[in-house]
Amino acid sequence: MLTGGILSAFCFFMPWMKLNLPSDDGKSLAPEITGIREATRGLNFATLSLIAVLTILGISIYCILNRRIPRRFRTVAHICCIIGVLCILLTLIQFAAFYKPYITVAIGTYLARNPQTEFEFDLYKIYRVQLGGVGTVIGFILAYIGTCNISKSNASMENNE
Repeated sequence: MLTGGILSAFCFFMPWMKLNLPSDDGKSLAPEITGIREATRGLNFATLSLIAVLTILGISIYCILNRRIPRRFRTVAHICCIIGVLCILLTLIQFAAFYKPYITVAIGTYLARNPQTEFEFDLYKIYRVQLGGVGTVIGFILAYIGTCNISKSNASMENNE
């Protein structure tokens, strides 16, 4: 669980999604979104995802220090993992929806000014999910799996003593 939380927290500082738009001079304009930049802009889905990561890290540290996790913390960690993944996906969808009008205008303007050039309209080349977005989701999944694999009680340790 701690590994997943650390991976998710680390990936918050990496780019989540990149958008490649052609410009008038033939170069590519590339706005990108990072998790920490989105989370600090105000209360939005990325902020909720950051709160989920911090909660998972706190529960992980508590679990390491006490060598067990209470049932309510396990439930909170599961909910945080699910909320974190959903919030990241919603953030990426909002980013793509926000730039959709700019994409059509930029591509139309570029093709109108440069009719001799070939421009492939490949959505994968325009919207590209970066390592930070994928890594954060993988981190939440690892934390969820780690939460499932924590022993439920200290009974086995008490029997060995």
